[in-house]
Amino acid sequence: MDQFINYFKYFLILSLFGVIFSGCITQESKTSSEVPGVPTQPKIKWVWEKIKDETSVLKSGDIYYYGGTYKSADKTVKYRYTVTSSNPVDIYVVASASDFKLIGTGNEFVNYPSCRGIQVLRYDNECTISDEGGIAILNKNNENAIVTLQVYYYKPIVE
Repeated sequence: MDQFINYFKYFLILSLFGVIFSGCITQESKTSSEVPGVPTQPKIKWVWEKIKDETSVLKSGDIYYYGGTYKSADKTVKYRYTVTSSNPVDIYVVASASDFKLIGTGNEFVNYPSCRGIQVLRYDNECTISDEGGIAILNKNNENAIVTLQVYYYKPIVE
């Protein structure tokens, strides 16, 4: 009889745990948007926005610069760019406007090697760079070059 009572106690305890935990398992969880007083997180969508589309004549020995136009909290921006030219040009993506000013002086300047193109007629690339940086196009030829620059900025849109 004592053994029966012990089994019965274990049965009751296990049944009680089953009732308690079944409520935890089957209870639906709520997202923060469903809980009163808890602010919801905005949805962010990333899109490419065209910010530059320009064709100009780049004289022999001249350098064109575009950049430093967008600021971000983490100090970086993501650009996608296309350069087409009637004569070969050099493309450097530099860390700042001061680095741009050093191009062609013989002094060292900070640039992103994976983002540069040397003596190209057409160049497409995508780079994440310092938000103070930009794209420099250098015409080292003896002839003028007709250059088209298209730049896209990877921007967040809050929905």
